[in-house]
Amino acid sequence: MHKVLAKNTLYNLSVSKMEQQYHQSIIATTTLNGNTEKQKLNRIIDYKSQSHIKNTYDISFKIKENKLQLATKYKKQEGLTKQIAKVIDTIDLEVSNVNKPLKIKNHNQVISKWQTLETKLNKHYKGKHAETYFFGLNKRFNNQESLLNNLLQLRNFGAFFMLPFNLYHLNRIYKNKRTIDNMVAKLPLCIDEEFTLTQSSNTQATFEITGTLHENQKYPRKLKNHFSRQNISKENTLKLEEYLGYITLNKTNGLLEEFQLNITISYGENFSKKIQYQTINKQLI
Repeated sequence: MHKVLAKNTLYNLSVSKMEQQYHQSIIATTTLNGNTEKQKLNRIIDYKSQSHIKNTYDISFKIKENKLQLATKYKKQEGLTKQIAKVIDTIDLEVSNVNKPLKIKNHNQVISKWQTLETKLNKHYKGKHAETYFFGLNKRFNNQESLLNNLLQLRNFGAFFMLPFNLYHLNRIYKNKRTIDNMVAKLPLCIDEEFTLTQSSNTQATFEITGTLHENQKYPRKLKNHFSRQNISKENTLKLEEYLGYITLNKTNGLLEEFQLNITISYGENFSKKIQYQTINKQLI
């Protein structure tokens, strides 16, 4: 059991040992010059937590089911994408008592799985494009900080770490800066998030999630050049049309109950992209 100080009141989070199963769904719809493509991901995730003697605790994720449907132009990559996803289908993290991931405990096993897969893939995929792609994956899997950042993306396990424990009981706005990678043309999107407590009971807390574009977006020139190649005027600007959702947390044990977030961006009239994220405790389905 971990004790968290919030507003000068000591709250007990009974996370000594917990197991739960979640359903994760991601739907991405992209429209470019009148053509619409849709991608879907559905997963079943086993979650386990165990308290640790160093005032931290261990969290394990195991992906039990991984159904992927890529857009038509990427269909041939589905098999490869699924193989690469298996490298991180089991992840063990050490997490602080305020829900901040500190390190990947099974990083060496992840590296070993990737090296085995890479040897296999190098026999089947040749050429400069493959070399560049695998080089990037090498950097991601071998560097613990880079891999941890990837695991905390919303497409992976980010929903489980959106809020620190000591905010479950605070009736105030919590602000956060989030970087969502590979949002447009493999470029990231920086968001200033706000979490506002909207409902609270003895057992649960629900926060509304809103967001605005961070004023200093990375790679603005690359973004304009990308759309220019798609015959979309550089005079347009990237707009965040929607960033709205909610997250419900269990105040007794710290577990995620339900998370949902809709993000819509546009670049002029000829490009839009909408992503719908949902992660929900399977007992609630």
